[in-house]
Amino acid sequence: MTPLLKTSDFASLREGRSLSKPQSLTLNPGDFLLIQGPNGIGKTSLLRSMCGLLSYTGSFSMTASCLFLSTQVIHLSHITCTQWLSHQQALSSDTPICPLELLKQAGLKSLQDTLVTSLSLGQKKRLHLCKLLYHRASLWFLDEPTTGLDEQGCLWLIDLVKAHLAHKGCAIIATHDPAIFAGLEGKRLCL
Repeated sequence: MTPLLKTSDFASLREGRSLSKPQSLTLNPGDFLLIQGPNGIGKTSLLRSMCGLLSYTGSFSMTASCLFLSTQVIHLSHITCTQWLSHQQALSSDTPICPLELLKQAGLKSLQDTLVTSLSLGQKKRLHLCKLLYHRASLWFLDEPTTGLDEQGCLWLIDLVKAHLAHKGCAIIATHDPAIFAGLEGKRLCL
């Protein structure tokens, strides 16, 4: 089996210094990795380095497409949820899915004509997580994906991750609250 991601003595770099101790990881199709630790320990930097968004030291190889979802939520004004999803899908080369179907899956269908700026933090987060439904990336890098989500939103996210893993995708999630993902089998990396 060809690994989707492999690192050896891998660490994030900022201003020429290592942000964490070097890590050696191998992630195969269907694997799940939970990166946990307190705020400021370097979880986000490690994810960003694995996606090629930050400098790193050591060796790194990725054999699949990836999607990185940051902790930042949507900050656009004067467009509706439906318009935002249509715009986001137009930026993607993947097969579009009807925005109303995406909103339904996210539990936001009743808000289809609502301005994004009128949404709560949790609703914006769900809208942002809809990207997982239409991007065809094999590797998901999710940074604190449960921030702002209620219990139902967390359960929806866990179902998305489980389905992705069952289809031989790989999910790498950074969190300071690992208990939410306790039901997912996989590797744990404590920073």
